[in-house]
Amino acid sequence: MDYVSLQREIQAVGARVTGMLRAVPGGDQAVKGLDWTIGELGAHLVTVARRNIAVASGRSFTWDPGTSSHASMAAFNDEEIEELGEHRAGKLAELLDLENAAVLEALGADPGRHVVWPHYEARVHDTAGVWLGELLVHGLDLARTLERAWPIHAGQAVAVFEGLLPSLPVYVNRAKATSAAGRYHIHLRGDGDYSLDVQRDGMVSVTPDKPASPDLHVSADPVAYLLVGYGRANRWTAIARGAIVAWGRKPWLALRFPDLFERP
Repeated sequence: MDYVSLQREIQAVGARVTGMLRAVPGGDQAVKGLDWTIGELGAHLVTVARRNIAVASGRSFTWDPGTSSHASMAAFNDEEIEELGEHRAGKLAELLDLENAAVLEALGADPGRHVVWPHYEARVHDTAGVWLGELLVHGLDLARTLERAWPIHAGQAVAVFEGLLPSLPVYVNRAKATSAAGRYHIHLRGDGDYSLDVQRDGMVSVTPDKPASPDLHVSADPVAYLLVGYGRANRWTAIARGAIVAWGRKPWLALRFPDLFERP
């Protein structure tokens, strides 16, 4: 997805999310599948938007991943939600509209500009892709709670996947890397190929190409891959439906690869 199209997707998906928030009285209703209320989910999106604004503006924030990136990020999210102190869905919709526009303004017009996140660097284009992922995935959480349709198309899923690639070394589970080391070929159907080299010490390198002599091939529908990766769909159901298929000279890696990366 080109950068202009990605910006438009962020605007459109953000408007869909805030539209749902405006339709919610209060904000105390529990979100299906999460430990948050709707108000806490909205607050999370506002605080993540502000992180993006800070980083895109040359500022930073402190986050120590410790031994578990997932656990420490979850705790960091909860701290920021509490500090924001706003759980009214309608008010959060107003804030998110403003912050989403501010994210796009802060990211600017140059998709190749580099920005510095805690523990890694990424292009503006990558950062926009990850922010789109936040809106899509938490929009899905909200839509499921409110029993509304929430379509996600392949182009959106690919943009999120590509945006996440620079951050993978931060989210690798080093304890799992010892048994999941190898060269992986990821093929997103209808889009392209990616090569992931995973070392036993947890170092990961990613290139947008088809690797020579991979240990495991993974062919996936982009939307299914996104939802399984974010824990919003069951991997075994996706495999049974043929949405994700794996084969290769080290087939046992197919069982280890899904647990290699902690969810951000």
